[in-house]
Amino acid sequence: MQLPSSLTLGATLFCLTALMSGRGEPVFKKRDHSDTQLKKNRAPRILTIRTAEDFDGTGQIFAHAWYLADIHFDDAEHFVVTNNGQGISLLPVAVHEIGHALGLSHLLRKGSIMHPNYNTQSENFELDWLDRKAMQRLYGTQYWHYDPINDMAFTEDAHSTRYPKLISEGFPGAPSPIDTAYFDRKDRNIYFFRGDEVTAFTIDLNQKVSGFPKKMVDFFPPMVAGDHPVGNLDAAFYSYTHRALFFLKDQYFWRVVSEQERQVSPALPVRGLHGRGRVSEQWFDICDIHWSMLGVSPS
Repeated sequence: MQLPSSLTLGATLFCLTALMSGRGEPVFKKRDHSDTQLKKNRAPRILTIRTAEDFDGTGQIFAHAWYLADIHFDDAEHFVVTNNGQGISLLPVAVHEIGHALGLSHLLRKGSIMHPNYNTQSENFELDWLDRKAMQRLYGTQYWHYDPINDMAFTEDAHSTRYPKLISEGFPGAPSPIDTAYFDRKDRNIYFFRGDEVTAFTIDLNQKVSGFPKKMVDFFPPMVAGDHPVGNLDAAFYSYTHRALFFLKDQYFWRVVSEQERQVSPALPVRGLHGRGRVSEQWFDICDIHWSMLGVSPS
């Protein structure tokens, strides 16, 4: 496989995985080693599932993937960063195969990245809403038991409880599907985000906190008028490096006012959101790819 010198395959796959799976954890279960392969446009339909690992040389099959396992690209193909007609655009092919690796099947919807046909005409790339919904259905309604010491998730824990389990079963009253969630060690609440609402769930009482759900803009008020994600978050996480909670949506992040900040400046709003910043400017090693390489315009 020929890759452009300006971009490594590892960095590309890392970034694309973040694009596809920002709302969920991997699910661990067995499946056979059949692979789904993406082919170039040809009528009437191009869907091939087989167990052979060999490719067919230039043309036809570009890549294949195993569920929750490897993704292979045809070394005979000429992959390029931008879809300029001089080769095979790496970005849509890689995202398509990552979709399979994460559990998505083909979608026969025009514009879907999971369509079995490679689209040679598309210059710009964006995940179709159906691709996003399909991923959310897989990962936004379930949870796994996670071992932070060994950094792994279980299909069965020490008490013989099997996973994944439905969020509605383990956290009665919590919304489902969700956009994202985070655990606050201080108040021992899990905060579930869905749409423009947030729901607090106390793990000590195993129930939803009274008065929730609440609007995100009310519970996390903006410090700059009009500067707020409003809803539909991609991720929420606590950074021990910055000692702060961050919200991520599209290309931007918002940092939540911390207790340490309020001790210095008591006038700051509780859980207030600082003005947005660009993810690429805060974390230089995450998806640090210039917009021109993706065939899209800056905003």
